Amino acid sequence: MRFIIIFLIFSFYTLDLFGISYPIHAFKSYSDPTIESMEIIGQVTYKSHRMSESRQRLLDYDTREMILTARLYESESLRLGDTVYIIKKEPDHRKYKNGYIMGEAQIYSIFKTEFQGWMMKASGNLSMVKNGYFIARKSLGNIRNEAWVLYKEGETLEALNDEAGAFVKYRESLNKDPERPETYIRLAILGEKQERVIQAKEYIQKAWNLLSKFKDANDVLRLPGLYLKWNENEESVKSDKELLKHKLKLLSEIRYYKTKLEWFRESFDIEILSMLEKKGIPDRMFQYHFAKLMEDIYHILNNNNLNKVLTWLSKEERDILYEPIYMPYRDEKYSYPKTSWDEAFFDASLYHYQIAHELDMLNTLSAYNIVLLCHEKIRRRPPRIKKEGYQTLLSHYADEFLRVPSEASKMARVREIVNNLSQF
Repeated sequence: MRFIIIFLIFSFYTLDLFGISYPIHAFKSYSDPTIESMEIIGQVTYKSHRMSESRQRLLDYDTREMILTARLYESESLRLGDTVYIIKKEPDHRKYKNGYIMGEAQIYSIFKTEFQGWMMKASGNLSMVKNGYFIARKSLGNIRNEAWVLYKEGETLEALNDEAGAFVKYRESLNKDPERPETYIRLAILGEKQERVIQAKEYIQKAWNLLSKFKDANDVLRLPGLYLKWNENEESVKSDKELLKHKLKLLSEIRYYKTKLEWFRESFDIEILSMLEKKGIPDRMFQYHFAKLMEDIYHILNNNNLNKVLTWLSKEERDILYEPIYMPYRDEKYSYPKTSWDEAFFDASLYHYQIAHELDMLNTLSAYNIVLLCHEKIRRRPPRIKKEGYQTLLSHYADEFLRVPSEASKMARVREIVNNLSQF
């Protein structure tokens, strides 16, 4: 029965997987006999300049970056960052094999539409490109397709709880196509389950380095939580100075990641885009570990003298530390470390723990950490208004934590804090 299921799933993917491409001979000019073996994979539907850039002219020419949109015949083995070529040729690809290269571009978006199917956007030197020209890529043979089939076999085995078999298939897929970041994520998750700790961390680092190559938008959102989880504790880091430098490096990397989410905008559905704009990345693991990162920075800053901390850091690191912290779901959307550096990171930690709890209320770690943070603040006897705010938060998240069975020691700790709250 198991093998029948695998066969049916495999058959479904192979029927829908490879799409249509047409082999052609591409020439760079009429006078140059050199040819490139390529495959036609789509057709240009629209060409424009980037509207987000200011209109610049040089010798009366518009110098803004040009972009094109194309409908794809075949999409599965494409990925962001690939170079494509724009071809002028007769439309009958079976009869007419020769075409002329009119430009080249780099893919920065691949997405699916309801009426036109798979589409792509690419940027490059497109001054000679017209609507109706064709999109081609250099012939890759079947390597990426073979890797994709192995990847899907791995997914099938994983769904059937054959984790060892799935790990082998993912490794085989990776050997054929080492630039597919989704494969590294699957290997990292399985590696952790199989206690291959060092390997799992290496796989996540490889996926992080290949951010621009992702095609699966869900894995793009899953990546930063996994990355923070595997990098938040560095064994070689001993002192507060080294720890702060490590944490600021992680913070800088996450901020860079967030700037690159625009690449995948077309791939996110409306609900995901709404969450991204209103609250942040809709992944509990990310929100939890990012909150923990903010909390770790807060504790270091709170426990060390300002002048001493500044002598630890380079100018670049101080800039990372002082950059305003964006929290879109709050009335005041920014906290400013330059004004109150420890409080800014404390507020950010609370914010992201709250979002993490909202995304998964049955996982009570975030609620527990909010209780501990608020309790610490109340013990320091803050001004009355702030104290009342912390007490309200503490009571709410204590109730949230205690309504779900958890570790006995943590539940006892929360009950103790609630019972003694009136002493402060």
